[in-house]
Amino acid sequence: MKEVPFHYRALPGLGPEKGVMRRDNSDVVWIDGRYHVWYTKGFVEDAPYADYPVAAGYHGALWHATSPDGLNWREEGCALDKGPAGSLEEGAVFTPNIHVAEGRYWLGYCAIARHESLEQLHALPDGQFLAVADDPFGPWQRVGAGPFLWPVDDADRFDSFRVDGLSFLRRNGENWVYYKGRQQGRTPSETKLGLAIAERMPGPWRRFREPVLKSGHEVMFWPQGEGVGTYITAGPEAGTIQYAPDGVSFRTVGRAKDGPEAPSHYCPDCFADEPVRPGPTWGIAMVKSADPLPYLVRWEAPDLPDAFA
Repeated sequence: MKEVPFHYRALPGLGPEKGVMRRDNSDVVWIDGRYHVWYTKGFVEDAPYADYPVAAGYHGALWHATSPDGLNWREEGCALDKGPAGSLEEGAVFTPNIHVAEGRYWLGYCAIARHESLEQLHALPDGQFLAVADDPFGPWQRVGAGPFLWPVDDADRFDSFRVDGLSFLRRNGENWVYYKGRQQGRTPSETKLGLAIAERMPGPWRRFREPVLKSGHEVMFWPQGEGVGTYITAGPEAGTIQYAPDGVSFRTVGRAKDGPEAPSHYCPDCFADEPVRPGPTWGIAMVKSADPLPYLVRWEAPDLPDAFA
């Protein structure tokens, strides 16, 4: 089994900053001569109540940054702010990922309603929403009147309380999205990974009833060879690199050494119907920290594609 070492580099423009949180970034895409990434950004002064854990992402909004070289980044501003009063998006919008399909740009993101205590926060479900734009700089328009993926009304299902952490790709001429699902009372390490498929954007989506992976939290997926690769960060299979020829039945093919937290990747053919599928060798990840607050770094793993040889 291949052991894949990961290495890290600082990202000027997205690194640690006093009173500022940057976390849970999207995959990286190359558009019109620049790399683009979206992420959750929040500020200490916006914490909604006294004992709120500021390092968490439940008070943030979606921000956008660009880079000519994947190392030096410039913030382009807020791409999508919190939703209106009384909406399911009033508390925060966070953990975005990007999808490119049908000539448009789609941001999938998590949202949560307003909360005024930790007890209330822990009792609130969250789900997945969509925004669309004709240009990566926006303007971004919310799609529909609510979420496109929401916890199911069946307490025995793995995705009956939290549905978040999207990873998009194109496969077999369809739009695939992998997502995290969790039941009430379960910890992040007990998260499972689900799959939904839509013929066209923005849906409807056909959701698999059973999880495709029974372990994982803050994961990334990408087209690899004829199938799909993934790196898992939590649970019984934490630190493993896995492969599924059919995109559904995953098996372990490698193990990460010093693997990243909450990673995304740069994989230029994620959204191609007939991709080359070499697999990613770099991306962006989060450094979890309370002081300084979470910030973003670049991960590099030139040997990652070798795990699938």
